[in-house]
Amino acid sequence: MKEVRAAQEHPIKVLHVVDRLQTGGVETQLIRILESYDRSRFHMDVCLIGKDPGDLVDKAKSRGALIFSCHKSPYLYGFYHRFNRLLSHNHYDIVHSHFEIWSGPILKAAYHEG
Repeated sequence: MKEVRAAQEHPIKVLHVVDRLQTGGVETQLIRILESYDRSRFHMDVCLIGKDPGDLVDKAKSRGALIFSCHKSPYLYGFYHRFNRLLSHNHYDIVHSHFEIWSGPILKAAYHEG
């Protein structure tokens, strides 16, 4: 596994994975985090795996987050392949899954990407 880059060298890249950015507990807290984190030390993006992006997408974008869509599907292989491609193209240091049931394929892909 690759080591997390030093904060002085480059910002640590974090990907938050949520179903959608709808007004609610985790999502509202994520917007608050995006408002207040140290951008010199971290860069945070969001991956949506639900079909409905939600009403907080514009707020997340205005706070510097890139928004990626990687819809879950009944065929786990298709989701896993799309999500793996997202990780390999963007080189995240940390993947934070905000799920209980869907965390398995998300974190397995993150593990394989290092």
